[in-house]
Amino acid sequence: MEVFWSFITIIGILWIMSKFGAAADSSKKEKKGPKSSLEKEMDFYELDESEREWVRKGEYDPSSFQEEDLDEEDYYYDDTEDGK
Repeated sequence: MEVFWSFITIIGILWIMSKFGAAADSSKKEKKGPKSSLEKEMDFYELDESEREWVRKGEYDPSSFQEEDLDEEDYYYDDTEDGK
């Protein structure tokens, strides 16, 4: 009979651990949450942390930081290092 109650106790402990373990895991997931479309766009443009802060504040768009490829015929080509 002692073996039976030991077995029941172990099953109960495992059940309690699984419930609290699942709750702890789900609370971690809720804190992080899914990435917003803005965060995904900032990841796409590979922005650094200071640029990300400016985007989050609404001062810039994520695409504002991408470099443009300029040809010799472009108006602003002379302002770049290649156009010296």
